[in-house]
Amino acid sequence: MSTVNNHLYDVGDEELEQEENITHPLKVEDVAFSKQAQLTLRDAEEKIAEYCQVPPSLLSQKLDQNLFWLEPSGILVINIQVPEAEADMFIEIPPGYWWIDKDSRSH
Repeated sequence: MSTVNNHLYDVGDEELEQEENITHPLKVEDVAFSKQAQLTLRDAEEKIAEYCQVPPSLLSQKLDQNLFWLEPSGILVINIQVPEAEADMFIEIPPGYWWIDKDSRSH
């Protein structure tokens, strides 16, 4: 189930939970990213910060709050809520550029 507050944002469950997808919330500490995904995330963070006119450091603090694995597509969706700009931004990481870090679950 999506953790997006539909009353604060006009994001419907259908955006994250389409019939063909099962949504799994994840914690950032359970996810590992390829080097390319890390570079892409940094670039997306800068572009979103510019678009929303907020400091990139503000977004850095929010990147780990709402992660969702869409099964069976394998896409990882990062939802960044930016109430300072009244925006709800999404970053999609395709399969192969992220994975569940099995080592983190053993700690």
